[in-house]
Amino acid sequence: MRESFIEWVTFAVLFGWAAHAVRSMMRGDRRTIQLIQLVHFAFCGAPLFLDLVVGAPGYTYHVGYIAARADTTTRWLYFVYILFVPVVFAVAGGKQDRNIATPGRYFNLGLSRRARRVAAGIVVAFVMAVLVSNPVEYFRYGTALDTTFTAKPGYLLVSALSGLAAVAGTLLLTEHTIHWSLRVPIVPILFVAMWVQGKRSVVALTVFGMFFAAWQSGRFVGKGLVAGGTVGVAVLIGFSAFYQNELRSTSTGRRVEAVADSPGYVYFRVDYGRDAGIRMAIHAEVDPEVRPVLRYRGESVLFLVTAPVPRSIWPSKPNAYAMYSTAQALGIEPRPIGWGITTSWLEEAIANFSWLGFLIGPLVPALVCNLGDRRKTAASGLLTAVLASLVLTVNMAAFLPLTALWLLSLFERSSVRVTPTFEPQPGRWVTGG
Repeated sequence: MRESFIEWVTFAVLFGWAAHAVRSMMRGDRRTIQLIQLVHFAFCGAPLFLDLVVGAPGYTYHVGYIAARADTTTRWLYFVYILFVPVVFAVAGGKQDRNIATPGRYFNLGLSRRARRVAAGIVVAFVMAVLVSNPVEYFRYGTALDTTFTAKPGYLLVSALSGLAAVAGTLLLTEHTIHWSLRVPIVPILFVAMWVQGKRSVVALTVFGMFFAAWQSGRFVGKGLVAGGTVGVAVLIGFSAFYQNELRSTSTGRRVEAVADSPGYVYFRVDYGRDAGIRMAIHAEVDPEVRPVLRYRGESVLFLVTAPVPRSIWPSKPNAYAMYSTAQALGIEPRPIGWGITTSWLEEAIANFSWLGFLIGPLVPALVCNLGDRRKTAASGLLTAVLASLVLTVNMAAFLPLTALWLLSLFERSSVRVTPTFEPQPGRWVTGG
């Protein structure tokens, strides 16, 4: 009963942070960190609510998750950690720019000529990669779930470019300076990117990018912001249900007595919750009898830094954090098994930096938002929002090319232009530089 009360309190506080973020966004606050507050609530706060209402997921072979949840100290530290994260976001996520946040002003974002060329080049490269790698193989949706197919070098290139093409295509599609006749071909290319990649990530990137562009441009304000966000979430939930039913078997042949024990619910919690992985990383720190997630501190960070180095040159090169986390969850020795559990930087930071990781974890996405928002360009804005969201929801090794593009966008010239949405009054409007 006592722990249930703490869970309700933790959920209520996280919900308060999320509600404050929505309220600020409705009033014109366009800092990316407000959107990231909502992402944190969705992947750490909402699972708490499901635990209380539906029940904790009935994991069967995720022995690492089961052991972490059974440890009292781990559970309490988890509550403290996820409550500490939004505080770091608020402190380090950047200050509100009053010049562009006042309600009624139209935040007119435009791509620079260089950004348009880079975005167009990525889209063209994606189309060429699909055509060169025998596009007939992609006629069946879900080909990406076949591990023998995904091991082919051609697919690896297409998969990497599909995520970049989704971001680049979204930038071009929402760019108001490009004639509509040139934007129309982007739509089928975005659809192809979603189809050939065969996973939910590209769909999420596209929907997220469209919402972000509409919000930053001032088209989603007030109740329209809530309506647009609701539609976006509904699209993602609908597609996820289709993906789950059509491409992933949830039938085990055994009878379940509760919804929390059903395979569908367990898969949903593994896919859309980061609570179990974070608890598991904490458990490895507090219990000396538990095997550490990584073989040594900084192992997965070393992999990120040395990602371009071929394994043929360095056979003992570390692997991505997802492999170690998956092995820890399944109770096996770390080794490639053809698939991996989706992880978060919030847990990876703890595994790499121990107790210091409790600060480094939330500080990284906060600084990404802080730096990206200072540029005030369409490219840096969208890339910042996408990158910070992915840091909280996906293994960092999965979006290294996107990180490189984000770093390049920080050097793009600012192109903020603020114009009124209704008849200006003397002394009321300020033009950004």
